[in-house]
Amino acid sequence: MKCSDCRHRLLLTFEDESALSQDKGIQEHLASCAACRAMLSRLRMEGEVVTEAIGLERLPDSFTRSVLDQLEPYSPQQVPDVSAAPLSPRKRRKATWRRAAVAVCAAVFLGMAAGSYISPAFAAYVSSFMSRIGGELGLKRAVEQGFGIAVNQAVTDQGITLRIKDIVADPTRLVVSYVLEDENGKEPPNLFVPAYEGNRIYLTDEAGNMINESPDVFQQGRGYADYTFMLKSPPNDLVLHFDITDMKPAAKKQGSWKLEVPVNFEKSREASSYTPIGASYSSPHGIDFTLEGVTYGPSATRFTLGTRRTPEEKERLKEWSKQGRDGASLGEYSLEYHIEDQAGRFVAGLSSDPPEDNRHIYFTPGYSSPPEHTEDDTWRWYGAFVPSQSPEELWFVLDAIVKTEAADFSIQFRPSELSAAPVTKRYEEFSSSYTVKNMRQGTDPETNEPVWLIELVGMMPESDFPAWRLADETGLEYEVRTDYSTSSVSGDANGNMLEQTLIVKGMPALPKNLTLSLKTVKKRYDDLNWKVALPSK
Repeated sequence: MKCSDCRHRLLLTFEDESALSQDKGIQEHLASCAACRAMLSRLRMEGEVVTEAIGLERLPDSFTRSVLDQLEPYSPQQVPDVSAAPLSPRKRRKATWRRAAVAVCAAVFLGMAAGSYISPAFAAYVSSFMSRIGGELGLKRAVEQGFGIAVNQAVTDQGITLRIKDIVADPTRLVVSYVLEDENGKEPPNLFVPAYEGNRIYLTDEAGNMINESPDVFQQGRGYADYTFMLKSPPNDLVLHFDITDMKPAAKKQGSWKLEVPVNFEKSREASSYTPIGASYSSPHGIDFTLEGVTYGPSATRFTLGTRRTPEEKERLKEWSKQGRDGASLGEYSLEYHIEDQAGRFVAGLSSDPPEDNRHIYFTPGYSSPPEHTEDDTWRWYGAFVPSQSPEELWFVLDAIVKTEAADFSIQFRPSELSAAPVTKRYEEFSSSYTVKNMRQGTDPETNEPVWLIELVGMMPESDFPAWRLADETGLEYEVRTDYSTSSVSGDANGNMLEQTLIVKGMPALPKNLTLSLKTVKKRYDDLNWKVALPSK
């Protein structure tokens, strides 16, 4: 499964733990992909924020009408200049709620009268990025500075209108906000637009060349939904495509909703800057690093980090493979980092325990889909965080490398004796413990063919299902995989409880002795010493 496919399916199932645990494709991918596990964690955190937000009371349907009734018609000489410069944040805060509401309605009315154009002065009021609850400050600031694109482009089918409200786009990312409306202009409950299963939401250049095959992040709350595309070096002109045939929940609405929205980056590109850094570091764990540079955009500050395995690390991976100790994720690695200010305070980043005011937006690993690497096997990682309103001195700090390496752990047992005497063994190096409880005949849930089933439990620091090898006393190996429909991992920062069922194929009868060997293990290395000053904007 590709990362993009897994992320799309996570959007549908992340709130349903039962459905998530029973989706074998997702579980198999999550077991070997740190990036998608990080996305699942972000989705769950974002879900908590949205749950709190939508619990707030919504304005009554009569609110807009009551405000419009207070407006007096303008004479031609009284029509305000909608192209005026935006009010400063300070003046905006001093306005009363009544005056702000009137300004909103006036902006909407004037924008409709003039066509589909809404000036930057009023875009800050009507933009979903400004008005929504729990919105991200980077997007709001970009809109306040006039970098929001008011779209208001819509298509209707099956009684449902898909309306693209507005876009924030700069060289670091493109975020598009949309709403769904029924025949009465109200938001249909529980309906959303998935970017998978036949639906396509993607970016091309003007010539139709693919830029991004699908969005990277989805956020939804009452009255808005956002899709985020992470960008690397976009051209000045892009086209955002919505080609929708199915809205969720399943079988709720099927039809055809197609839109093409042109997006111009010229203004935001002029307001952005890139500063090269070129600082390098060779870690003692087989990974070389180069902090290549930082991009300052209206909505985000992004750094680019290059990593590559040392020649010694490559040889070690080859040796493990020759020994038959390879696993699907062997050799993969993830990073923990943070951005700190001049006082050493945490500003943004991915760490084991980030503070609540984390300004981190995203961190895309070099093995994301599609991967980006060079002839010298450099992988590029893009990290972004919300910029500050005032100048600040910042440093990039590498906290840890988490590597997937060959494990040195196995459990020997006699299958015929397990029911009376389960076998337990402890993996001291990682404070883990595994118990083989039982081995019995069963049925493969996918093919219905007879198989052997091994039931084991354990306590471990990782939140992934462990991958195993199985061999008898003669050295003959058997195919073994996890039955995700009957397996689970649950726990907290102190440890995770494992309940795992292994499906064994190609074993006509029970051998006298069996050895279950752990394929890989994740090692966290935090004995690093690399801190780099980020250049000023």
